[in-house]
Amino acid sequence: MESKIIDGILTVKVNMIQAVALAMMVFYLGHAIRNRLAFLQQFSIPAPVVGGLLFALLASILRLTGILALDIDSTLQTTLMLMFFTTIGIGASLVLLRKGGMPLVIFFFLTCVLAVGQNVLGIFLAKLTGIDPLLGIIAGAVTLMGGLGTGGAFGPLFEEWGVTGATTAAIASATFGMVAGNLMGGPFGEWCIKRYKVTTPAQQGVSMKEGEVFYAEEEAAVTGELLMINLGYIVVAMGFGSILSFYFTKMGITLPAYIGAC
Repeated sequence: MESKIIDGILTVKVNMIQAVALAMMVFYLGHAIRNRLAFLQQFSIPAPVVGGLLFALLASILRLTGILALDIDSTLQTTLMLMFFTTIGIGASLVLLRKGGMPLVIFFFLTCVLAVGQNVLGIFLAKLTGIDPLLGIIAGAVTLMGGLGTGGAFGPLFEEWGVTGATTAAIASATFGMVAGNLMGGPFGEWCIKRYKVTTPAQQGVSMKEGEVFYAEEEAAVTGELLMINLGYIVVAMGFGSILSFYFTKMGITLPAYIGAC
């Protein structure tokens, strides 16, 4: 692990392998804390958010106080994000979408209204604070709805339009949205369930697996062979998705890289 003094701060360079190991340790830390604090489980706060938030706070304090700075290699960031979103696509089902019916249509409409509202508010606040209105759009639906993948895709495009630091702003906004959404969504969802006495699928005797694309009647034990088969599905989907993304780009269509894989 290399280290050197940059701007008067001891900076430690974390390479690709060390970055993956560090991420896993942070995940295990979050998992351990979540298992010991009942309110985190009650409000459905994910272990990665618990561990990641603690690590982010610690790293920020160390950097701001001039004690230590971390230069973490992000080579695998895009690849791992693609793998994550690909698993969502693999688990999707058109049958399940059709069963959504009118509630799904209403939800889609409300989501569109929310996206427009986020952009309008972002532009208004950007003008109010005297910054580029395009940054308001970046901090709106592009990242709060689209997440890190969409922010990473549109950041360079906004920079081509002359918005300095657009990619950095997009990543920061998406990260804030992801953390805030997890911290607020769990407690709010818990309140809604209790307030409106919503029954869960388990209470209704409904199988959560109904409508899924791939599932077995009985849970299969995780084996090395099964793990490799599923990993193969993901990698092949990512490969074909990268080809689709290439042609989208050639046609001048800007989309997150994970769209093709999904």
